[in-house]
Amino acid sequence: MHTNYKPYKCNYSDCHKSFKSLGNLVDHKNSVHLNVRYVCDWSECRKQLTTKQHLNRHKSAVHLNERKFKCNEENCGKYFAQKVGLIQHKITHSCEKPFVSLKSLIINTNREAFIRNKYYRCFWPKCSYKCVNMTIMNAHYKMHTNYKPYKCNYSDCHKLFKFRSHLVHHKYTVHMNARYECDWSECRKQLTTKHSLLEHKSVAHLHEKRFKCNEDNCGKSFATKSNLIRHKVIHSGEKPFVCHRNDCHKNYKPFKCNYSDCHKSFKNLGYLITHKNIVHLNVRYVCDWSECRKQFTRKGSLNQHKSSVHLNERKFKCNEENCGKSFQTKSNLIQHKIIHSGEKPFVCQQNNCHKSFTTISDLYRHKRLHLR
Repeated sequence: MHTNYKPYKCNYSDCHKSFKSLGNLVDHKNSVHLNVRYVCDWSECRKQLTTKQHLNRHKSAVHLNERKFKCNEENCGKYFAQKVGLIQHKITHSCEKPFVSLKSLIINTNREAFIRNKYYRCFWPKCSYKCVNMTIMNAHYKMHTNYKPYKCNYSDCHKLFKFRSHLVHHKYTVHMNARYECDWSECRKQLTTKHSLLEHKSVAHLHEKRFKCNEDNCGKSFATKSNLIRHKVIHSGEKPFVCHRNDCHKNYKPFKCNYSDCHKSFKNLGYLITHKNIVHLNVRYVCDWSECRKQFTRKGSLNQHKSSVHLNERKFKCNEENCGKSFQTKSNLIQHKIIHSGEKPFVCQQNNCHKSFTTISDLYRHKRLHLR
């Protein structure tokens, strides 16, 4: 344990790893070269682990929720799923500080501020990040450095990663082609992580919107936290994303289509993907309602079609007093609200007419009079 002597060498070609014990060598061969996996058979888990010990530990901690390791300090009695968690916890009782690093030295310079404000602050220049957990703060510090200690050991792959979890994810998705398949009805969509699968089910199939805006008179809900954060910028009026390019204008379109004989550019990646699907790949979303079979270029348009045509839903209700009308689309509701406000935003520009109308259909109807 105390020496670096590793007598057990892997005899597979292009693998020069050595190990201190025979058990570690066997585990390495099974997981890396033979691709042996232990599958969890608990309900619909199906998680794959590289060793039998990891499988047993996974069942104990995740499914059985067992916490076998108890702290024997007076007035504590906390339980932990793994021994390493108990050992780490016992340090808090002994007040020992065995792990000394530059990060801890930086943090100790302002310990009084941590005690007073109940959070840890990043002392990296021009960084205002703060959190309540020291482990999260240590992980955050890696974002500022370019140190990547975790290297991929697959042949012809020299990628480096800052976090071990990123390396594991890279191996599973790129080299082992591991995928998590959605088993909802006939979806069968494949995702690279279990977290992405759970988020996909929540958003696409369950239509959950767990993240609610707490601003006054808003109450909007969103499926993902990133969408809520993006929405909150509207209330604050901030414009945090500044373009530093010379001669920058609003029509800057950095995302270019790489198909031959197509030179279109777009403002964001989503528009580019939609363009490729519609124009080059000819992707269509077909309505499967009875014998409809109508085709749409976007999934959002298909959902809106089903809601308004087949289900006859009217989700958008006018909140004006003594009105209570409902509409199938938000645009129709906005157009209807102009009637209550008395605005007439649609102006006729033909022959110096300048008449105003509340709806665009009234404007078109009026323009026909000029054509007679």
